[in-house]
Amino acid sequence: MTFWLGRPGNLIALPTPVRGRQMVWSRQAAVQSTLGGGRVVQFAPGGRRAYGLAWRKEAADVISSLEVFATGGAGPGPYTLIDPERRNMLSVNQSTAGSATGDGSGLSVVDGSGETAGAQSTIPGFGPHTYTWTLPDPVTSGRLLFDPPAAWLVGFPIPAGEPWTFQAWVRGAGADPILEVAAVLRWLDTAGLAMAENVGTPTTVTDGAWTLLSVSRSSPPPGAACVAPELRMTTGSASAPASGLGATRTFGNQRWATWRALRTWPAVGASGDLRTAANDWVFGSDIALLVDRPQLDMWPSVRPWLLGTGMPQVSWLDLPDIYDLTNQHDLTATLVEVG
Repeated sequence: MTFWLGRPGNLIALPTPVRGRQMVWSRQAAVQSTLGGGRVVQFAPGGRRAYGLAWRKEAADVISSLEVFATGGAGPGPYTLIDPERRNMLSVNQSTAGSATGDGSGLSVVDGSGETAGAQSTIPGFGPHTYTWTLPDPVTSGRLLFDPPAAWLVGFPIPAGEPWTFQAWVRGAGADPILEVAAVLRWLDTAGLAMAENVGTPTTVTDGAWTLLSVSRSSPPPGAACVAPELRMTTGSASAPASGLGATRTFGNQRWATWRALRTWPAVGASGDLRTAANDWVFGSDIALLVDRPQLDMWPSVRPWLLGTGMPQVSWLDLPDIYDLTNQHDLTATLVEVG
């Protein structure tokens, strides 16, 4: 099992640690007593981890790959740690679609697009909230971006030669819930310049059920240092004002409706009726997509969703070294998550 440590474009595979690895997650909390004899616990947002790793009977060349971090030879840090046992590389709030903090943190939209990213609790998902992506009409961008770890502004650092899959459950909402959306993996160099992208199959989603979108690639393109997952809407698939109040009753390509016209329309499903999913009409003024259970996975295909705990940024505290026999070293290391 390989752990990677380093910076975008320079992630180094660590020797496989021995059994008994430790990952201690803690959260700052303060307990206060109330006048009524009760207790109140206040928590700091999020939590931080400390890692305990050990190696036994390693040779000098292996020791060097560890000492380069412990001595600062790879730079002062912090470094990105990729733990292969953590399936979902997204943060807690990202992976729970806003349920951890109740807001849209972890998401971004294109500047100037008029789009917004938040969280809603009216339509249930896996948790108490789902992300909600609201778009104006006409849609000019149609890109919902998943923010990388705070230390890296360009994307999620990736080791060379490993597969990746991005997946998310989506559902239409708002005035036009019938939309065409795809999952996307964008591959970036160390400067954040796009090198290539993989776009999953554009899929029509509705407000009636959750639909799983995904995209996979067997390995990053040569020279890629980061990956940036996103959801992308086919801009021509959405039109909120085309389904609103105020126009007269017409047929053919016209989808506007008035309350007066509704009284004289054919029965639902009858010939000439416009009230069908194919005609994609509703009353309202916004276009929205709900997002639930996103997952960024270092794996070649879709796997069941697991909670994401992010790509931790760690500092290396120590590396005690015991010479067991000639050219055989026993080492332990302590790394702490920072930020």
